[in-house]
Amino acid sequence: MATKTRVVLDLNSRVKLIHASERDKLSVKQIMKMFNIGKTQAYEILKKETGILMRWENCGNGKIKREFKKTANEDVNEIVWEWFVSVRAKNHRVSGPVVQEYAKQVAQKLGKTEFKDKERKASLAFSPDKNPGGCAISC
Repeated sequence: MATKTRVVLDLNSRVKLIHASERDKLSVKQIMKMFNIGKTQAYEILKKETGILMRWENCGNGKIKREFKKTANEDVNEIVWEWFVSVRAKNHRVSGPVVQEYAKQVAQKLGKTEFKDKERKASLAFSPDKNPGGCAISC
């Protein structure tokens, strides 16, 4: 039994699908064949038409396929990300535990009492980069 590989359309393709549906009055079957997607995906795109068009108008990048979920700690994430980018721009090594510790400090400064960092034992997003002793960067 042959399995069909899943096709995930980017934002530009979703907008093309919506415009083709409206302009050419295509049926869902025709849309499925034209864009090589499943029935459920076609129906979901047409159902969320206004949201997709709004995102397309507001977003400069039409290549995105999925929307990232917002977390309760977006402010902490943003500050830690900016810090991480600035530290890496100086070509310093940053390990996962250092990033976690900095995130805890930022959360404390922002008064987040319920903040918990996520411990990832399988693989850390930021590896020590041949620096087993940690990082010489002050957090």
